[in-house]
Amino acid sequence: MGVVQPHPGVITRIIDDTLVLFSEPRQETHTLDGVAGYLWCLLEGQEGPGEMADKLAAATGQPLHQAKKTVEKCLRNWSRHGFLNDAAGAAVSETVLPLVATVHRKGSTAAPRPPADWICLHTAEVGGQAVELRFDDVAIEDCIMPLFDHLATAGCAVSERAPLRLDIASHGTRYDIFCNADCVAQCHRLDELAPSTERALTQLLLDVLGHEMVLPAAAVLRDGETTVVPAKSGVQRTALTAALIGAGYSYLCDGNLLYDGRSGVRGLGLCLAIEPGSLAGLASRYPGLGDVREHIGPDLKRVRYLPPPASSLSEPRRQPNKWWPVGTIVLPKHRTARGPELRDAGRTDALKQLMGEAYFPDHLLSKRQFSMLAGLLNAVACKELIYDDPDQAAEVLRLL
Repeated sequence: MGVVQPHPGVITRIIDDTLVLFSEPRQETHTLDGVAGYLWCLLEGQEGPGEMADKLAAATGQPLHQAKKTVEKCLRNWSRHGFLNDAAGAAVSETVLPLVATVHRKGSTAAPRPPADWICLHTAEVGGQAVELRFDDVAIEDCIMPLFDHLATAGCAVSERAPLRLDIASHGTRYDIFCNADCVAQCHRLDELAPSTERALTQLLLDVLGHEMVLPAAAVLRDGETTVVPAKSGVQRTALTAALIGAGYSYLCDGNLLYDGRSGVRGLGLCLAIEPGSLAGLASRYPGLGDVREHIGPDLKRVRYLPPPASSLSEPRRQPNKWWPVGTIVLPKHRTARGPELRDAGRTDALKQLMGEAYFPDHLLSKRQFSMLAGLLNAVACKELIYDDPDQAAEVLRLL
């Protein structure tokens, strides 16, 4: 095969004693077993195919012709996946593949300028940032403020940064959402307004708050360390988060967890978003939740908003700009009539889940960011939680 070298867009890290390759152009990871990992290390040491085969035969005792076939197979596989600096790798680098998921970003839309007069004015502290909320209709206030009542403040002195402004104006049957005077979203029904507002504000905050990446995870705090639960919908993550709050944890977030690229995280502290499938898991703790107003998100999913208890916010609000260290990452698996069962999780499995769901400011994971993510996983405990009842699961986690 001639001279072969690793592609410059590829980085390697060891996670759980496993060699993991990450391709920045393809946004993919591959784990290598013992033999493949050994050969890759030889390749990084600038060994050619012949030397690699010689050393493999000497190390394993296998015939040289068999070692050559093993080396050729690995090199073909790595070339096909763009891990080598050859023609295949060059072709891959010209076509950058995006991550599976990104945080919603709504582009500016043509809309009237915000009105000059507002009849409803409020101030909230979100993630240590002051946010001014202004509405021109009491119906909008009644719809939106339940998302922010637990974060409401008396003024704008809570933040060292200038306050952000979120305005919502009604124009007949249309509602315009303005972030710092730019119209970023429009709705045509009142029950669509709250989810769109939440997304617009979240994106505005992500644009101004410093962070390396955002994880779609819940996070709770106890004894100065966070328990992070990275998961999308379908595993009753929100029900588990509510149960952890009930078990005495402080609340950081139920999604959009900011990571500083080292070991610290921060949450925005917005309401827990309850999808219909999570109602049953929360019925015993919040019996009136079924009567809470239902909203329709841009993804057409129905959601109810549950404000966290004020007592669960006291510690994060005392230090709103603190990056809290991560103690444990929990991968939840909801199984009917099972558990709770807590066991060690493979860090490579956790890496795959985080890569598939994480959002990075530039929408792509760089080699540097991958290295940070691998470092985080190697530094903290990773657990898999199989459960049915959220309260029982919370008790198991509390005893960690």
